[in-house]
Amino acid sequence: PENTLPESTLDDPPTRHARPVKVAVVGLGQMGGAIARKLLGSGVDLVVLDHNPERSAHFAGTTAGIAGMLNELADVDVVVTALP
Repeated sequence: PENTLPESTLDDPPTRHARPVKVAVVGLGQMGGAIARKLLGSGVDLVVLDHNPERSAHFAGTTAGIAGMLNELADVDVVVTALP
């Protein structure tokens, strides 16, 4: 049938991403902050964003990137929002 995969594809092992998945957490209140803290040690490339700079500042000195504007999240793979 036309919808089947070629034989060689079926035998190939699954591939991993060439780079870590880039995840953004928008909204760093109780829920978003907890999610972002859990993601810190998980191997993802984390970026955080909150309208309150004090909340974002909690992630200074970690491996997380801190975005100041939404347009800085254009290249992420996954966006998690925790907004009121």
